[in-house]
Order: sequence, then C-alpha cells, then structure tokens
Amino acid sequence: MRARSTNGGSYLFVELPALSVEIGDFTKILRVLANVTVTPGTEFGPQFTNSFRINFSQDHKKAVAAMERLIDVMNRYRK
Repeated sequence: MRARSTNGGSYLFVELPALSVEIGDFTKILRVLANVTVTPGTEFGPQFTNSFRINFSQDHKKAVAAMERLIDVMNRYRK
C-alpha cells in the first residue's frame, strides 16, 4: 500500500496491492466491514483501478483507527 498526499489537502490518494475484488466493490465492502467510506480512484480517472481517496480531516485517533480497520479488510482481499 502506498499513499501520496495532496498539497495542502486533507486527504490521501492510496494505491492498493492486487485485490481479489474490483475497487468499486472494495469500497462498498469497506463501508460494511470497516465502517470506513472512501472514494474509488476510478472517480478520478479510469486508470486508477487500484486506488482510492480518503479524507483524514477528522480526529487523529479516529483516523488512525479507521486506517487500521481498512488495512485489516484489505488484507482479507489481497491476492
């Protein structure tokens, strides 16, 4: 997993390893299993099939906990 921040933005654009599900399905799975909402990378261009954007402007502890849950779910769906 790699992430690049934006200049002055409160979000990260995250690149995922290969998953056994499509990015659109993965974002739905995250909502259900991790209670985390992200925007699929394909909303920013068709080439971003293994990426998503996440906002981290919330409380730091909550953001870290959300990323921990997200990583747990991601590991379940890694190829």
